[in-house]
Amino acid sequence: MKFRDRLLLGFGLVILILASLVAADLYLMRRASENLRSIAEHKIDAREAVEESARIILRMRADILDALFVGGRTEAEAAAELEANARAFHRAMDELEVISPDEPSFRNLRFAFNSYYVFAGTLLSEGAGAPRAASIDATRKFKENQTFLMTLVEGALGAVERDFLLSLRGLDEELRTIVGGSIVATVAAVLSAVLVALYLANRLTRPIEDLTSLARKVAAGDFGGRAWVPRPHGEVAILSSAFNAMLDEIQRYADGMEAKVRMRTEEYERTNENLAAVNARLEAAFADLKATQDRLNLEGRLASLGRLIAGIAHELNTPLGAIASSNRAIAMELAVVLPDFPEILADMDADESAFYRGCVLRTLDGSVLHDARRERARRRSLGADLRAAGCAESGRIAEILAELGFDAIPPALPAFLASGRALPLLEFIARSAAIGRSCGIVELGVMKATRAVKALGTYIGRGGDSESVVVDVRAQLAAAVEASIGTGDRTSRRDIAVEWNGDGSALVRGDAGELARVWSILLSNALYAMADAGLLRLATYLERERVIVIVEDDGAGIPPEVRGRLFEPFFTTKPEGEGLGLGLHMARAIVGRHGGSIAFESRPGRTAFTVNLPAAERTDNTRI
Repeated sequence: MKFRDRLLLGFGLVILILASLVAADLYLMRRASENLRSIAEHKIDAREAVEESARIILRMRADILDALFVGGRTEAEAAAELEANARAFHRAMDELEVISPDEPSFRNLRFAFNSYYVFAGTLLSEGAGAPRAASIDATRKFKENQTFLMTLVEGALGAVERDFLLSLRGLDEELRTIVGGSIVATVAAVLSAVLVALYLANRLTRPIEDLTSLARKVAAGDFGGRAWVPRPHGEVAILSSAFNAMLDEIQRYADGMEAKVRMRTEEYERTNENLAAVNARLEAAFADLKATQDRLNLEGRLASLGRLIAGIAHELNTPLGAIASSNRAIAMELAVVLPDFPEILADMDADESAFYRGCVLRTLDGSVLHDARRERARRRSLGADLRAAGCAESGRIAEILAELGFDAIPPALPAFLASGRALPLLEFIARSAAIGRSCGIVELGVMKATRAVKALGTYIGRGGDSESVVVDVRAQLAAAVEASIGTGDRTSRRDIAVEWNGDGSALVRGDAGELARVWSILLSNALYAMADAGLLRLATYLERERVIVIVEDDGAGIPPEVRGRLFEPFFTTKPEGEGLGLGLHMARAIVGRHGGSIAFESRPGRTAFTVNLPAAERTDNTRI
């Protein structure tokens, strides 16, 4: 028989013994449980029978007293109820004698009840015609009999309790016997299992311990030992033989590996010598590469510096060109205005002087925003009104009034038209206003150049001290539009229409100069994207305590392949010399410093940049 079969047989016998013991214990416990349930049921039945007999006795007493003294029932009715109660009592006694046939208290109770029943019947039949004294005496004896009966009932209850306790004592002895037998059987089964386990452990663990000891020696590098092979040949013997065969194979493999290691060691030493030579050559090549990289880094920095200088030149050339163009315009206008200024000024009356001052101040205070589309609409509307009024020079007068920002004919103009001095006066006013606008453009050009230098200083870490004020973003944006479209650079030659949306609630707190730089960058990019003509949409909104600024153009859109690099420094899609590639990078940095964000959406025919900034409340130092 194999060792595995012997192992299974031994544990099978132990399991069979334990299963038999468990089955026997379960059977005995079940029988004890049934006995306990039977005892409890008998006790309950006996107690209910005794209590029923007590209730019958009390009911008989009440019926007799009611028939004798109350008169609520006839003698025949009382006798019938007395007979019914007697039968019920004997049924209860029959149940008690079935449960405990040898209990004397039950027989005594039945005998006493019979006497009580006879006495009650006599009392019932004779009590109605007997004298009152005799009735009272009979009633007293009846109560005494009843008291004696209740005493016997209490004795019967005590007998029921004694019988129940005796039954429980017998059941307890039976359970003790069952538990004692179970303990003895369990101990015997455990001892048997221990003996079987010891035998099996000795047969199984000894060869395994020998194999474990041999395995430790093999792990330490000793391959000379061999495992003991037990008799008769079983699974452990097969394992030991296989282990010995494995050791023989390992010994042969170790001998072969030792020879290979010696050969590989020699090859490794030769390879190390070759690697040392290669390493020396690599170090020399690395030194050359580092020198080349240093030269390339220097060239890259020089190239970046060149792009930076070109971008700075472009950023400064634009406002400087605007300044030069405005300066020439001022000189030309002054050459025309100054010779005639004293004469025209001397000929003006009070109304004309007031009208002149109002128109010039209107162009200087920044309230007139130049929009080509809106000016064309004004010219058409004013021309129609002037022609309707019979004005001969309606076209030129309408053009001047539209440039001055009038949507309707001024109230003072009809008097000038009647005097024939309207056109000369308006020509003089237009030239004076042009000089004022050119001066404003010069100032804005200087501001743009200053902002460009300041932005460059901010980028390279030399930004000046900033002052945090409440800024009217919408007014800043309007000023930037005026500066961008009227500077005389390549954008001024475009037919650009401006559309305003949103509301006037656009106050933020921050550096006014830096924020103006953001709008200038966004507008410059939008105008560049629209080439020669287009619609520039501007909007400011107040939304959940945030100011939203949208600059949208209808240009060609941003190519998808460059959108991810749009905010990188020195990245630009403009030709060489036209862009530094720092605008959007600086715009995002400025907006970020002000606690906001900048994002864009683009598709062919539409690009919109959205700036989100924290809103602020208007104060006395609110700036444009």
